[in-house]
Amino acid sequence: MTALSIIMPLLLIAVVFTWTLTTATAAWVPAAGGAMPSNLNKITYRYAYGTRPNTLLPDTRLMSQLSNEYINNTNTALIPKSDTLINLDDEIRTCYLQRIGFSVDEANELISSSPDLEKLQRLLSAHLVTVPFENMDQHEHPPHEEYETPLIPRRNKLPSLDVTRSLEKIIFQNRGGFCFELNFSFRSLLSSLGYTTRLALADVGCDQPVPGHVVILVDGLMDVLVLVDVGFGDPGVCDVLLPVKHNSPKDDSHGDLFEFHIDDLTDRFDTRLCRTRVSNSANDGSGCDEEKMYRFKLDDDMEMAAAEFYEGLDRVLTTSPFFTGKRICVLSNSGGHVTLGKDYVKWVEKGESVRRIELPNETLWRAALKDHFGITLNPENN
Repeated sequence: MTALSIIMPLLLIAVVFTWTLTTATAAWVPAAGGAMPSNLNKITYRYAYGTRPNTLLPDTRLMSQLSNEYINNTNTALIPKSDTLINLDDEIRTCYLQRIGFSVDEANELISSSPDLEKLQRLLSAHLVTVPFENMDQHEHPPHEEYETPLIPRRNKLPSLDVTRSLEKIIFQNRGGFCFELNFSFRSLLSSLGYTTRLALADVGCDQPVPGHVVILVDGLMDVLVLVDVGFGDPGVCDVLLPVKHNSPKDDSHGDLFEFHIDDLTDRFDTRLCRTRVSNSANDGSGCDEEKMYRFKLDDDMEMAAAEFYEGLDRVLTTSPFFTGKRICVLSNSGGHVTLGKDYVKWVEKGESVRRIELPNETLWRAALKDHFGITLNPENN
């Protein structure tokens, strides 16, 4: 047997394999500017997620590629554009559920099963520890020449009431957001999983001239209304379901107490949510003052494009010092939360800081953003 007789069959196999791979790839990769094939979602999602069932976060490199090529440069988006409630299909729901930490099998179980309180609690807890509250889009990110860290300008596309943009940002870009983005998106997921949901305007601190928060109200799971909120930016967000019962305190896993009271100061709102923080130095709750979180109306059922939401959004983006004053990123964890501030990252448990790392330059700041929140700032996505 000669060397040529051995090499020729191998070359033939290589040619056939290359032709097969090229043909299969051409079947689903659109030409530049072309329309997306109808089967693109299933193929790309299966590739991106189905092979990584035990990974907490999706393949952000692939998702970024899909976002750039198929959302921004074609007429067909992965998620329909809308400013009202949209029904996510099984593929999008699976993507979202994997983004917040569920395996493929767990996602399929959540999609196929009926809504109940236990599943709602699992969804709430998973969302809070994987999707941060953050305002990166509202700020310029300065360069750090010593380490060739580039300037990233303030984004052209600021946070909006477009739930499509929020879903794409959270699912495909591995980002977080602020109250409207997070609660609009989570409400879309819950509704697509069969939960009966409503949106309510909320007035943080119960004293804002223009209310700028939104909460989710869930009906039909028990004899009372349930409040869910994954978008409250003040560190120490409640990580348990809150049945709306006046004067009936409920504690969360961090030791804080939450209680609803009647609010009859205005016609616009009728219920106030208060919190009593419990620190390590006062585990019995003594010496802790009750604080007003926000007030809302029990029968609110607002559209995402409601005028009051636009007014609240405008205030948040232009005059609210919490959002405009500095960059901030907050993510819950099993013991409390981790916060990325102006020049530090710190961990808080039961109201007290247990660890703090100073970040004296932009390179270290962005490294903390990536390491602890999974966010990599990319000037190409501006």
